[in-house]
Amino acid sequence: MGKRRDTSLEINFDGLTDTITNLVGSLILLVVLVIAATRPKVRGLAELPAPDKSVGAERAIDPLLEELSRMRTQIEGVDGEIQRMEARVPELAGEIRQLRADGEASE
Repeated sequence: MGKRRDTSLEINFDGLTDTITNLVGSLILLVVLVIAATRPKVRGLAELPAPDKSVGAERAIDPLLEELSRMRTQIEGVDGEIQRMEARVPELAGEIRQLRADGEASE
């Protein structure tokens, strides 16, 4: 019997891997460039137009001023409630100390 020849071929995928990697990298770069090109530009405050001084603009601001006034009133009410609660803290702390002392004495 003679020697059998090895008829299998070794396939090298290095070139295919490099090609796919380059293609994917190019696509990612293309997507980033498209996003950067289509993103709206943010204007600075210096570039904003001056506010309209017409009567219509003042009327549009009136409801906002009313809402602001209402919110300030609510904030003042909440501040008052917080101050009343803070005034009760020492009294409640004393009650807690008393209850703890009573609980320890009963054990």
